[in-house]
Amino acid sequence: LGSNWALAAPVAALLCLSGIPLGLGYINGATALATGQSELRYQLLLLGSVIGVLLLSVATPFGLVWVGIALVMRALITEVLMTRGVMRLQGLSFPKDLLVLNAMVVAGIGLAGAASLAKWWLAAWDLTDASPLITLMICSVIALPVYAACVWRLDREIVREFSVLINYRVSQ
Repeated sequence: LGSNWALAAPVAALLCLSGIPLGLGYINGATALATGQSELRYQLLLLGSVIGVLLLSVATPFGLVWVGIALVMRALITEVLMTRGVMRLQGLSFPKDLLVLNAMVVAGIGLAGAASLAKWWLAAWDLTDASPLITLMICSVIALPVYAACVWRLDREIVREFSVLINYRVSQ
């Protein structure tokens, strides 16, 4: 976007960070609805809205960076609360059973690291003249196998489940 947008980079980074926990929100919301707990979902969304309004009202006078920080905090607080609520409904222990996600977290970090290294490599070889879409495709082609390898190495159970699903669909 050019040097005129350089000051927007911290705000854009914070807005991107606030989007990361939203993936949990989609899963948690769908789980709550699928288990007939639409009231819980509504209550948690309402709580998230109240938390967001409070955080934004405090952060707004300090500028856009603080607004971005408030949005990240709101996303983290509300998604952790929703995850706890959904896990409790499913009879799962929040801190103990959440460790099941360690493989996915490591795989996600591997994906982000591989994509960052690919982007750095493109810049080091002065290949950044390519369009953003081509750059995204190159980074994705490099990062996605890293994610798959991490999941395959760290969570063999999910690999077995996918294998069973694929074999079932192929046999039909």
